[in-house]
Formats: sequence, C-alpha cells, structure tokens
Amino acid sequence: MLVLGRKAYENCVGCHGVTGEGGVGPRLNSQSAEAIFAKLKIYKAGERVGPLTSMMAPIVTTMSEEEMHSIALYITSDK
Repeated sequence: MLVLGRKAYENCVGCHGVTGEGGVGPRLNSQSAEAIFAKLKIYKAGERVGPLTSMMAPIVTTMSEEEMHSIALYITSDK
C-alpha cells in the first residue's frame, strides 16, 4: 500500500512538499491519515474546501479511492 501511496504522491510533491511539509498547499504530515483521506474524498465529490480547491479538484478527480487512501497512509507513515 505504501508503494502505491509513494507513486501517487509524486503528483502532490510540487505543492505539498516531499515529506508533506507544505508549500503552496497546506502541510499534510501533521494531519492524520483519516483526515487526509476524508479531505481527498470531499475534493473528489466536487465540494469546495478552500481557496485552493480549483487546483486540487482536477488532480483528485482522476484518483481511485485506493490511491487516495494510499497517499494518506504514505504521507503519515515513517516511510
């Protein structure tokens, strides 16, 4: 699951940082896997989350639930 998460997270690094430390996008490594997964599902459902929704929505719409869950587990793991 972490291998899939690492691969899927490659699309996130530009905004969220290599270790989820944040940048253009918010910091992820301080959040729980459950919170990250829940937010990804909200973006995928087309709901507006914040000012960067227009950047996130197109990325998340192409992800499967397994990829979203894997990203959440990967970014909160010790890798």
